Amino acid sequence: MLVEDEPLVRGVAERMLRSRGYCVRKAGNAEEALGILRDPAQAVALLLSDIVLPGPSGADLAEQAVRLRPGLRVMFVSGFAEHAAVERLNRHGCRILRKPFGIDELAREVQNALNSPACLGGGT
Repeated sequence: MLVEDEPLVRGVAERMLRSRGYCVRKAGNAEEALGILRDPAQAVALLLSDIVLPGPSGADLAEQAVRLRPGLRVMFVSGFAEHAAVERLNRHGCRILRKPFGIDELAREVQNALNSPACLGGGT
C-alpha cells in the first residue's frame, strides 16, 4: 500500500511500482489507508508511507497498521532528513527512502523491506 498526500508524487510512485510488477493500493492520508487495512479482503504486504502526512503522521499510521496487521512490513519515504520522526523510525529499524528517488532505488528498497523483519512490532 502506498500512502502519499501529494497526488503527483503518489501517481509517479504508483507507476514506478506497477512497472516492476507490484500490485498497488493507494491512499492520500492515514485515515484512508486505515480504512483499507481494516478490510480483511484487501491484501497488503507492505505499507509504504510518506512520514509527513496531513493529520496523523506516517509513523502514527504505521503503528496503528501493525496493530491491525501484525507482521506487516513498513517502509517510509521522506523529503525531510531532519524530521523528528526519522530518528525514532531509524531506532526501530525501519527503512526510510529519501525523496527524490529513482525507479531502481525504489524497487530495490521495496524488495529489501519485503524481505526484512517487520520494523514496528510483530517481528522485531
